[in-house]
Amino acid sequence: MQYLVHFGMQRIYSFGLLLCLLGLPTDSFSQLAAELVGTLPIEIAESSGLIFYKDKLITHNDSGNTPELFEIDTTSLEITRTVRISNATNVDWEDITQDNEYIYIGDIGNNRGERRDLKIYRVSKSQYDFQNEVEAELISFSYEDQVDFSGGANSDWDAEALIAVKDSLLIFTKQWISENSKTYSIPKQTGEYIARSNSSLIINGLVTGATYDIAGDCAYLLGYSPRLQPFVLTLTNPLHPEEGQVDNAKEFLNVSLAQAEGIAWNGLNTIFISSERFQNSSPPISLQPQLYKYHISSKSTSPEVTPPESPIDSFNSREYSLQIYPSKNFKNIRYSLETQSVIFGRAIFDAMGRRVHFSEFSSFEGNEINLTHMETAVYYLTFYLQNTTISKPFILK
Repeated sequence: MQYLVHFGMQRIYSFGLLLCLLGLPTDSFSQLAAELVGTLPIEIAESSGLIFYKDKLITHNDSGNTPELFEIDTTSLEITRTVRISNATNVDWEDITQDNEYIYIGDIGNNRGERRDLKIYRVSKSQYDFQNEVEAELISFSYEDQVDFSGGANSDWDAEALIAVKDSLLIFTKQWISENSKTYSIPKQTGEYIARSNSSLIINGLVTGATYDIAGDCAYLLGYSPRLQPFVLTLTNPLHPEEGQVDNAKEFLNVSLAQAEGIAWNGLNTIFISSERFQNSSPPISLQPQLYKYHISSKSTSPEVTPPESPIDSFNSREYSLQIYPSKNFKNIRYSLETQSVIFGRAIFDAMGRRVHFSEFSSFEGNEINLTHMETAVYYLTFYLQNTTISKPFILK
């Protein structure tokens, strides 16, 4: 027999938890080898969303906390900077995402299903980079198919996961009753919108966060089972996923118990996951806020995970053409790229597959790259396009 235990906005099955605590077998599943980085500072004990930006993690606390973003060093876990959103209120901040120009903060928590003030704060990166107090623009929305706002514990209209994909923001609901999720899309522009439903996903768990891999066009959904066993689910083509069953794309982390809430892809081959502080009296459980990381497996579609072992020559392709030339300046290279596809970014990998340079398309300046800080070796110049990548080797003398 299973007894349902309520703790704040969370629910767990006491019988399943006792099995975990006693080390007895529970579910049979494949596991991701997650590494514990360390315990998060007390100031972000309720870390609820996560992004990776300029070699730092950015997080925020959830409901009722200050409207602030915290930058974290990925090694020491020290808070290196705090940025306040001056015109925002943290009603129930649940996730954070980004694109080239903006950071988006999802005030989308709606556990009782009664909120009529769901919103996303949009913060310009050009302001964020240089100011410790910024103003946000507002994106407001409501769900097209919600008609009942009477409220009740553990509603299916809660949401804790948000990603930016092309011109849209995707919201993944956290359905407490069915333990599944629906995806909704709204424009990334400021204004008031009706969130349109894209698909229904069979999760068999509670979705609490998401991050987007631009190169692979896939989303990594974070969540946990009713027994607080964290999982990551890989969702390909998130704007138009296959309707229904995606549970077979779910992998559990090798973590016994954690209220996993924030997830961020670092643009290379690492996923970071944050968990909130959790306490429960019956059964007695006390979990510290932690940061974990794991490496994306080779089956990932991201080119950054499996950089080319030999040159990828696109000269014979009618759609792409990449040429690399020596520069008059010492240790610089020049290039020409002809393509009809949208360009997202530019990177350089060394022969070991490590990314040593990256810049977003919005920051490109001309067609010459200064490599004076790099040693003589063979490298790969790589461009991320809308549906593929193009890469070519060169020798830096």
